[in-house]
Amino acid sequence: VTSFDLSAFREIPVLHEGRVKPLESFARAYLLAFYGKSSLPDMSAAAWLAELLFDPEKDYQRDIFNIPNPDVVNAIGLTWRDEHRYSFDELSKAFDSYGSTIKAIDAMDDARRTPPQRQLIELYSKVAAYVLISKSLSPTQLPTVFRIIPPQWQMDGDTWLSPWANILEGHGSPQSAAYLELWKKMATAYAHNDAAAWQKYAGDARDTAYELAGSHASLFRQKLEVFYLQADLFNAALVIYIACFVLLMIFFLGNYRVFYTAATCLMPLGALLHIGGIVMRITIMGRPPVATLYETTIFVSFIAVLLSLLFERKRRDATSLTVGSIIGSVLLFISTRYAADGDTMEMLVAVLNTNFWLATHVVAVTMGYGCSLVAGTLGHIYLLKKLLRPKDVTAHANLVNTMLAVTLIAAFFATLGTILGGIWADQSWGRFWGWDPKENGAMLIVLWLLWQLHGRVANVLSPANFASTMVLTNVVVVLSWFGVNLLSVGLHSYGFTNNIAGNLAAFCGGEIAFLVITRALLMGRHGQKAKT
Repeated sequence: VTSFDLSAFREIPVLHEGRVKPLESFARAYLLAFYGKSSLPDMSAAAWLAELLFDPEKDYQRDIFNIPNPDVVNAIGLTWRDEHRYSFDELSKAFDSYGSTIKAIDAMDDARRTPPQRQLIELYSKVAAYVLISKSLSPTQLPTVFRIIPPQWQMDGDTWLSPWANILEGHGSPQSAAYLELWKKMATAYAHNDAAAWQKYAGDARDTAYELAGSHASLFRQKLEVFYLQADLFNAALVIYIACFVLLMIFFLGNYRVFYTAATCLMPLGALLHIGGIVMRITIMGRPPVATLYETTIFVSFIAVLLSLLFERKRRDATSLTVGSIIGSVLLFISTRYAADGDTMEMLVAVLNTNFWLATHVVAVTMGYGCSLVAGTLGHIYLLKKLLRPKDVTAHANLVNTMLAVTLIAAFFATLGTILGGIWADQSWGRFWGWDPKENGAMLIVLWLLWQLHGRVANVLSPANFASTMVLTNVVVVLSWFGVNLLSVGLHSYGFTNNIAGNLAAFCGGEIAFLVITRALLMGRHGQKAKT
């Protein structure tokens, strides 16, 4: 059955989490939630969804549920396994035996629950969602999430129905009845392992769905989303950026020009894949590229890579290329952690649903982030070069000039984005400035960059001190970008995130430690020279 052609099945539209998406996205989101990955070792997400819908008894025996905490496993009387994955059949029996325990935990206030108890309730919710999906094509009055019936009659465009809700609520039509008949034929073909019939009826079901949906779904966008998911361009770009960093390190250690040449060829390829993924997301969602924390990481990393490529073309000393490979790798790796939470094309809250301001204020602010991180990373490289190659005065001077130019660009975009944000706030909330944590964070970056520029242009900051403050720029940007979200106050509630305090503290501590150690070593070297 897994050898079936699933291309048409993947493209069938479904309303899920507020937006119309292909079944491919639906399947990946749930498999990621249940299994921890977007595919199984022996089958794709779409193949898994087809099995769950058309042969649930078989899927009930698969080790689908990821339970990484042994305390949760022990709490429901199961035996811990190294691979920590369990089947629905096992969990169903365990929940039957420990039902009273689960009910007692569910009745507790969340603040009183221990971490294992919270994970147990979360697991129970996942199992319940799994059961609802498996019964989507069976007679049931349960509120299933499998909303594949497009709006009929005069229903609102957001009112898609599951198969049985369509029948029970009396919203059917001859067209929707014909559509459901195609699903019945798909089930028969699946049960008889008839690949030809499956391909025909799945294709007919897809085409019928888009005829019913009309303007509520775009086949082009659904096909593009399936391609986007399968191409996985951001991970491909991540691999290329890491490869470029390795090549550049070999070049610096042995001065082998061929490795630098290879890196200069690979880096633009990574950037093309990177922007290709961003453009596809813009097309699929019909909005500008930056609206969520996940999108800021992929966009900021691209801006950093692009700026590094532009400066590398002028300098041709591998320094800017190194900066781009570092920032591109780190931020795209961070983005994979956000992607692990499920569908990254989530619907926006009302305050963000304004394409003009998303394309101006948010894009300008995030461009400021990217340019600032490039300047901050150049500060690291300057201090390292002063330690490792103290006599390379020309390279040091060039690096300071590059830092100054990048800081000017960063200050321009940060200031522009902050002003545009104030205008947007005035239109949305009736005030230009309200000392909101996000607003304060944006202003902090602007003031920090302007202070550095004035200090350097006026020769108050020496090259070494200018580079040192640049190192701290990374701390300022990260705290303004992610840190203010931990406060969970203010009108920018759409930007809140959890469980990053430890990572932020580690990053800031590491940056400060780097600065203290490098400056101490430089001061020690100057002290020795003074004695001699």
